[in-house]
Amino acid sequence: SEVRGLTGRTREQILAARQQDGPFRTLRDWLERVAPRRDEAERLIRIGALDGLGVPRRGRLWRLSVAESGRHRQSPVAGPGLLWAGALLPREVRYPKLLPFSAQERCREELFALGYTIGAHPVDVLWGSVRAEQAPQAVPCGQVHEYPGRTMQICGWMVAWRQHRNTRGGPMAFATIEDGTGVVECTLFPRVLEACETVLQGGGPYVVCGEKQTRVGGQVGLRVTALRKLCRREGSTRGGNAY
Repeated sequence: SEVRGLTGRTREQILAARQQDGPFRTLRDWLERVAPRRDEAERLIRIGALDGLGVPRRGRLWRLSVAESGRHRQSPVAGPGLLWAGALLPREVRYPKLLPFSAQERCREELFALGYTIGAHPVDVLWGSVRAEQAPQAVPCGQVHEYPGRTMQICGWMVAWRQHRNTRGGPMAFATIEDGTGVVECTLFPRVLEACETVLQGGGPYVVCGEKQTRVGGQVGLRVTALRKLCRREGSTRGGNAY
């Protein structure tokens, strides 16, 4: 998998620098040995690729800004014997204590840069309160096989979509729905697929209602009877982020 916006040159330089001089010790060490573009460094910081350097992500972004500005460097004209030489020297940089990224912020940054999350599932982190309000009866995907009823509701992200034809030539589809506990394979037959066609845009999250069915190999899936998207209230997103 690749980080969006990271050039091949920077990827190769990271590997070469580690092989030649060992692990990176600080953000400054990494910047000097890799020499990435500003946007590349910021992207890697935001997704946690430099978490091993010991400073929280927001603090590293601050340090990156200072490093890029050059204000931390000693002025070449300052030296002994000059009148008021001390006034020409830059002040010591004092970094404020900043709050770490929230789980929601980490999730959004990872989705933007990678297309998936490294830690918590986006449905749980970004849509948890909406799911609790709009689909309170949803069964966790990882517990579908244990659910005693025949009909149920699940809520999750659509991570795979495959269209087929049934024995009569009618359109049908298979969808893989995922939450933080597992995945469920769902089957949409022609009538349901036609009814849901206008809803099926993007990854979701989707609320899927259906009947339990045992698939080949004993896996429990759902025969879908209805499907809808979770709806976030207007104004609940920030910065136009679709997640």
